Amino acid sequence: MRSAKIIVTGPARAGTTTFIRSLSEIAVLSTERKLNRRNEDGRGEATVALDFGRVTINRELVLYLFGTPGEEPDSLAEGPLAEGPIGIIVALDASRSRSIEGASEVVDFLNANADVPYVIAANRLAQGDDNRLSAVRDAVHAAPDVPVIACDVTERESSKCVLLALIDRILDMTPLETGAQ
Repeated sequence: MRSAKIIVTGPARAGTTTFIRSLSEIAVLSTERKLNRRNEDGRGEATVALDFGRVTINRELVLYLFGTPGEEPDSLAEGPLAEGPIGIIVALDASRSRSIEGASEVVDFLNANADVPYVIAANRLAQGDDNRLSAVRDAVHAAPDVPVIACDVTERESSKCVLLALIDRILDMTPLETGAQ
């Protein structure tokens, strides 16, 4: 059986932990911890290291989902997570301008420093809200070919649509192998 690494990242409170929980077939290893104080977003808990989940695609392929804490985008270039991901999901909370700004920093970093396919998961954005989806695309500086998907990370089917969009993007960007001549 082959396995592959998918990174799920985004600014604080974007829904990365919930995204992984909605898809994982195993109990998610989460490092989200209660804080003794409220963080700058007024939240009493935060991911302090990473989250980990697993999704079996078929008998031959398993995806491991690694969620990063809402930190500086350049943290994607360091440590074990930086080695070998086949794709990245950038989550954001479309109802919070601060989250969109944070996701923009991540996308800018990926555009400048990574050669890995990625998609944008616009959490808390209703399906069919094309005007807001377009505004999110512009705000995060996503290229026209980068999928920006409205989703609700609390719903498995919605999160699955984001993961499938990433898989499609990976396949679209992977050169086809030609048979031996």
